[in-house]
This record gives sequence, structure tokens and C-alpha cells, in this order.
Amino acid sequence: MGARHKKGTGTQGAGIEGLGPGACVLKAVNTAEVMGVVDHSSLNAFASQDDIKRLIDEAIELSTHSVCIEPIHAQFAREYIASRKAGVKVNIVLDFPLGALTTSARLGLLKSFSEVADEVDFVTQIGYLKSGRFDLIERDLQLLAREAHDNGILVKIITEDAYSTLSEKKKLYGIVCKSGVDFIKTTTGFDTSPSSANYAGSLGNSTGARPENVRLMAGIADALNPDIGIKVAGGIRTLEQALSLNEASERPFDPKKFRLGISGTRAIYNELISTHAA
Repeated sequence: MGARHKKGTGTQGAGIEGLGPGACVLKAVNTAEVMGVVDHSSLNAFASQDDIKRLIDEAIELSTHSVCIEPIHAQFAREYIASRKAGVKVNIVLDFPLGALTTSARLGLLKSFSEVADEVDFVTQIGYLKSGRFDLIERDLQLLAREAHDNGILVKIITEDAYSTLSEKKKLYGIVCKSGVDFIKTTTGFDTSPSSANYAGSLGNSTGARPENVRLMAGIADALNPDIGIKVAGGIRTLEQALSLNEASERPFDPKKFRLGISGTRAIYNELISTHAA
């Protein structure tokens, strides 16, 4: 799958909070590389078309790969991006953030947005995960991948890591990697409510994107499907966090191999500018 990062010692083994210095990887990237893998996100229920317009304007200014938005805004976003003559991709989320729909409903949603979406992020069917119905998850993902690719759409699967045990993660990651989808993704970023955080804590998990989970993804992908991309999302607010997660993924800053799902893109852009020349 092309060049991979060597495993380093600077941030390996650390969680997102309280990371050590990220200088070991800072020199290896520049502003364009990092921004080029960003799915610039606005997933608030109260986002208006004016908010989406501002999001797109910022994505164009910062040269992000895509805007990640709710499907209600997909048509508007495509038309506005075309009016700006820009190459920003339209990335929508479906069955989000719960992963609670049947496969037939998910396929129907995918078909209904096939003419306006370039990329789709689906949540794993969490109820099946917790019921041990990995056979149904496998069928679902294979059908989603086929339908998406038949329509020229790139598809990412959110594993919502806070809700699964280590054993469940290993099984789920393996299924995602073998299903034919394009990316495996850490979280929705909506796992931080008190009830969700309490459930995660009962399993010994923290919420958000965690380097240890990303390393596990990368290891399973190496064995089963080295070409699958990894998208990290959930609580990423600093450049150091982004670089630590990228290092854990063992993937280059290539939008076909690695993505950052972030809403605070401007802050990370400003860090990059202030840290070293673009």
C-alpha cells in the first residue's frame, strides 16, 4: 500500500490526553499534507445552510479534502461547491450516530444520496455488535460496499470503539477490513454523553479516538487488508493529537490511506503555521 511510517517511540503507548512531545513526527509533515487528509466537519443538528456555506469556504481556504456534513445539506453543499469551482468532496454521515437501522434501510439511504455524496460514513450496527451477530454485520458491510462502489462512492465504517470490549474490537475490525469498504473509522464523536461515557467506563474504555485502538486497527489491517484506509475522529483538538494518531495508524498523509475527522480545523492549521513553515 505504499510507504508506511516506521513505529517510533515518541508517542507510542500514550493516550490522546497527556501526550509526550510530538517533535519526532513534526518535521515529517507540512501544512498541505495534513490539511489534505482532513474531513472538515460540522455535524450539529442545528447547523444551517449559512453554517455549511462558511464550512465550505473554510475548507476551500484551508485546502481540506472534504466537508463532512449531515445528509440534509448534501445537495446544497454540492451546488455551492460547484458555484465556487472547488474540488472539495462532499462527505455525509448515514445511520449516524447510533448505527440502529436495518441493512435494507441503510441500503435505501445510500441509494437516495448516491447522486450528491462523494463519500459516506456509516456507523456499525451497534445492536448487532453487542448481540454477537457478527454474521449480520459482515453481510451488511459487504452489501454497503458493493452498493457504494457501484455508484462511485467511497465508504467508511465507524466502529464506535468506546462501546466494545477488546474481543469485540478484534472481531469487528477484522470484519470491516475484509468487507470491501474503503476505510475503518474510530468514533462518531457523539460518545461523550453521560450515559455513553458511563457505559464506556464500565468496559474500561475511554471515549474519542485512542492511539491504542488505532494501533490495533493497523495491525489487523496489515494482516487482512493492508490497503484499507484508517480515519480517526473524536475529540481531536490539537496538532499533537493528530500526529500521534497518524503515527499509530502507520499510514502516510495520503487521503486514500488516512483521514482526520475534525471540526476545529482552523486551530490545527494555525498550529501548523506557527510550528514550522508550510
